[in-house]
Amino acid sequence: MISELFGILSKISAICTDSNDSWNSLTFKGVLSDNNHKEIFRELSSITESQSISKTINYQIDTTSFSSLDNFLEDLLVGSNWKISINKLSNIQETSFNFFLDKKEFKNWSVKLNPFSTENPFNKYNNLKIIVKDFNNKIIGQNFTICNETEDKLDKKVNVSLPNYENIKKNIHILAKEKFILSPQNFFILEGECDDDSIAFFKMSSETLAASLSSEIIDENNLVLRGIRKIELKISENKTKLNLKFLDELKNTVEWIYEDRTDLRLKLFLDRVTLDVDYNNDYVHELNKINNVSLLQAKERYSFAIFERKDQYHKELRELLKDLKTISDLYSSKARLVLSNLLRDVLAGFLLIGITLLSKIENLNTVINNPTIKYIFQAFSIYFIISIIYQSVFDLIDIKKTTKEFSYWKRTSREYISEKEFKTHLKETIDKREIFTYLFYSLLIITYLSISYFCWNFTVFLKQLLLIDK
Repeated sequence: MISELFGILSKISAICTDSNDSWNSLTFKGVLSDNNHKEIFRELSSITESQSISKTINYQIDTTSFSSLDNFLEDLLVGSNWKISINKLSNIQETSFNFFLDKKEFKNWSVKLNPFSTENPFNKYNNLKIIVKDFNNKIIGQNFTICNETEDKLDKKVNVSLPNYENIKKNIHILAKEKFILSPQNFFILEGECDDDSIAFFKMSSETLAASLSSEIIDENNLVLRGIRKIELKISENKTKLNLKFLDELKNTVEWIYEDRTDLRLKLFLDRVTLDVDYNNDYVHELNKINNVSLLQAKERYSFAIFERKDQYHKELRELLKDLKTISDLYSSKARLVLSNLLRDVLAGFLLIGITLLSKIENLNTVINNPTIKYIFQAFSIYFIISIIYQSVFDLIDIKKTTKEFSYWKRTSREYISEKEFKTHLKETIDKREIFTYLFYSLLIITYLSISYFCWNFTVFLKQLLLIDK
């Protein structure tokens, strides 16, 4: 169907006096010299009707426009100035399809494209297909296809995992204007040859890949590399002979850097690049010479850094777990100490009551009515309250202080354990022991208060006991 469309458009081009082929539209102008030419216009309407293009065609005689082909042909006379325009962008949002009848105009259009503009069609549309009449090359990209009218069913073979603009912005400082975008995946070429007709697309692909390997983007033409040295370079000045191999090598570098720990990997890569790069050349040109060596060294240094960090991580984790165990044991020891003190105080009370006092008094009524005995037990009650207050306050202050110091020193000294992992270890160890300790302390405090209450009212309880016995 595309071949038929190009065939009839070529016929119209042959009878027109002027034509204009652009990304937005295709326009023919002419003077009707033969009524038989009207059949060419009918043929155009017949072919485009099944391709949803017929609705985008506008017919015009002098300054009068016609939306209907029949009305146009009825008023079209020999000697009339006619004009036919096809709006190429009318359905592009739905179809992601466009075409060029003139290969020269296609080339002129492509060399003016800015890969960093949000208005670039390769950034605006997904899986864009462009068919160019007599285009001898074919270009299959990750997000586009360019071919001639006989190869309009090309399919992509592989997918690449290049970073999107949001990911790139997290790692590269972009100073460019609002309509700036950096999406190397939209321009990456999977298949094709770099020749005079396709060089613009290889250039856009190499520029977006190279820009993804920088520290700072000033504008669409300039960037900054921050490694061992700080260097400002042009992105590209058409000095480099581009090919698929070079693009694939750049793609491998970008994928590796943005795969994990991008900040570290990019820094290691640029450290090497800034040592070797010739700042008198553009960045794409220099990457063509030093990319592979820089990537290899960056990988070696990264492996060493990660190995060292893993070793330090395990050491730090062992220290963390050791400190956590110490604090966890502190909670247990404090709880056991309070329990031990409780048993000691209770035992002392029994000794006071059983041995020192009651063993020497034969008449319990004397004990009940003796104010000295009452004061002794009330003093003993006050002792219990003071004991638990002092133990609780100082023990909990000690625990809180130790835990706070632990958190402080771990947070200021650790470099190999994430905040999330740090909090997870705390939650699984100290937090659980802390809850248990608070519950146990609450039980002990209640016990102390109960014993204190009993001692304070000892003579009252003893009097009630005697009345029950009688």
